[in-house]
Amino acid sequence: MHADLGEQTVYDGNNRLQAYATRYQWKNGLVVKDWRYVVRIANIDVSDLVGVTGTQLNTAATDLVKLMARAMYRIPNMSMGRAAFYMNRTVHSGLAVKAMDRSQNVLAVNQGLSQFGTPYSWLSFLGVPCRRVDALINAEARLT
Repeated sequence: MHADLGEQTVYDGNNRLQAYATRYQWKNGLVVKDWRYVVRIANIDVSDLVGVTGTQLNTAATDLVKLMARAMYRIPNMSMGRAAFYMNRTVHSGLAVKAMDRSQNVLAVNQGLSQFGTPYSWLSFLGVPCRRVDALINAEARLT
């Protein structure tokens, strides 16, 4: 939206100036063209992923890996668009530990170079990148 506010008197410190003012407003949103290409994994028990080692971590991460595999096979055509898993820091770190413990290629820590040539690594599940998003929180109400 655009609104021309015309000429106004503005103050810069002790000086008065005449300036043209314009107001811009931009409302962003996200559009999903086809609902069949979005899968949500809810009610992840992160208490098993935080601060534990051994079989408890392996059980929690294995359950999550199974849910991720089921989510991938709900998508009608994986070659449409760019598939990605978005998760918070807790889930991402639990999967990263699981990827380092296993020698399978299901969960992998990939190596590469950024656009500036600096080395970095990323986590992937069956070739689909797992992206960390800090806006996703653990304190959601559970779905029943």
